[in-house]
Amino acid sequence: MVEDDEAPIKRHRFGVETGVNGLIKELKAMKSAGVNHIGLHFRRNTLPVEDAMQRIAEHVLPHFH
Repeated sequence: MVEDDEAPIKRHRFGVETGVNGLIKELKAMKSAGVNHIGLHFRRNTLPVEDAMQRIAEHVLPHFH
């Protein structure tokens, strides 16, 4: 996850690098495709992991209850 919430999705070999809104968009597309669970990996994270997890909890998870 990157600091800019509007950062576009950059695809990598096994994932993406994006902001909050790109992550929401990606997860909604996966859900529409029938994906029921995912794992998040913070290898390419540019934010401290604690900050990224807090942003995900506040901004992303409410879209998927």
